[in-house]
Amino acid sequence: MNIHPLIVHFPVALLFIYSILEIARFKLIKNIAQIFYIKASFVIIGAVMSYAAFITGNIAKGLVPSSGINNILLSHERFAKLTIFIFSVAAIGYLIRWTLEISFEKIPQNFRNFLTSISNVILSPFVSVALALMGLITLSITGILGGTMVYGPTTDPFAGFLYPFFK
Repeated sequence: MNIHPLIVHFPVALLFIYSILEIARFKLIKNIAQIFYIKASFVIIGAVMSYAAFITGNIAKGLVPSSGINNILLSHERFAKLTIFIFSVAAIGYLIRWTLEISFEKIPQNFRNFLTSISNVILSPFVSVALALMGLITLSITGILGGTMVYGPTTDPFAGFLYPFFK
């Protein structure tokens, strides 16, 4: 039984919304008191769940005869790995910052300074927006390639554009 379609849409939704919140740094959004925790929750849960989506995708790949494995499937897998990596980096930045807020006194000073510097780099506006934008692009390409495998290259206008590059 292929459960990949059931699992994959949850992290896609979370990571999509996270990316939009990260990219759209409007004053209205920035003034929401809990926006850090909302974005952190979305990207952390989305990144963790993307591993589950990847595992179920590998299980689904095992259900396909080897003659059915083509460039579209391999490209879908590569873009999925890249998407997971990008959002995992963002999730690590948020996880570090959140952890430091919760257990600041329990972490030794040198290690705390090291973690703070990593988090500051990842969560700087330039890097966090760049990661969100790259993640949104790779997430979209991964989804388009997945949809192309299931529904064909004519169901989505972007699929028709991307399909020739990957077939």
